[in-house]
Amino acid sequence: KKLSGVREVKFTSFCGDSRKPVLELVHESAPSFTLRLLPCLASSTFPSAKLGPARGNLRSLLQTKEETAADPGAPLPASPLYNNSILEDCCFSEDLRLLHAHLSPRPHLRQALVLLKVWASQRGLLSPSCLSGFLLSVLAVHLSAAGRLQDPGMSPSAHLKTLLGALANLPSYKDSSLFSSVLRLPEEPGSANLSMKDLRKAFPVLVVVGSNPMVNLAARMTASSLAEVASDAAATLHYMKVEGPNAVEGTFIQSYPPPVKFDIVMQLTLDKIMDESESDA
Repeated sequence: KKLSGVREVKFTSFCGDSRKPVLELVHESAPSFTLRLLPCLASSTFPSAKLGPARGNLRSLLQTKEETAADPGAPLPASPLYNNSILEDCCFSEDLRLLHAHLSPRPHLRQALVLLKVWASQRGLLSPSCLSGFLLSVLAVHLSAAGRLQDPGMSPSAHLKTLLGALANLPSYKDSSLFSSVLRLPEEPGSANLSMKDLRKAFPVLVVVGSNPMVNLAARMTASSLAEVASDAAATLHYMKVEGPNAVEGTFIQSYPPPVKFDIVMQLTLDKIMDESESDA
């Protein structure tokens, strides 16, 4: 069925996960904007206690029928990524509600978040294995709830510098309590035994939780991505300090493709190399 005024309809995936389809709509009245529709589940669909990071819910493909028959009660290996992915689908609505409730009365923080997302986009940091706009918003809410962004007189620029400072120190936060759950809902029966230590053991790179204290919103982030975010944030803070008001273009307008982040870049033309090797032979 054709939708009135819709210019383009296509399917993509959430964070590159083909098991999480996303419907994207582009309307004729605003062709530069894309509406993304994400299917989600109710928060009560699955008991969180059965999907903790230490629980095993995937039977190993290498486990034979003979092994299963020999020890039918043997526990399955832990499947933290699979479990986290299922619970993530149950948290979309509640996470969004909590973000709106926290950010709506803070216009300066919202403006700073827009600038931060532009900054991340220009540096290629918005990717499935790194940051997302949603994760940046959750980090901002955690910092605000921790008292780092509570001053109502702070300008968007001051908020932005505080957010960049937090990103620059992300590697040191992974072992602290800064990102322990400040958004959590009343705990479900059986979930009280789960501690931040359990999540950090399953996800050693970074743990950031939202409405459900058993879901790591940064589960896809890799160690190299974490180091890249911290390095870019620290470099931007230094650049803003040196350039002052003249730092706007270099911070938000100029894009930084991956090659500019390396000291030496080599480009090889494979067809030419193969032709020369064949002639030598």
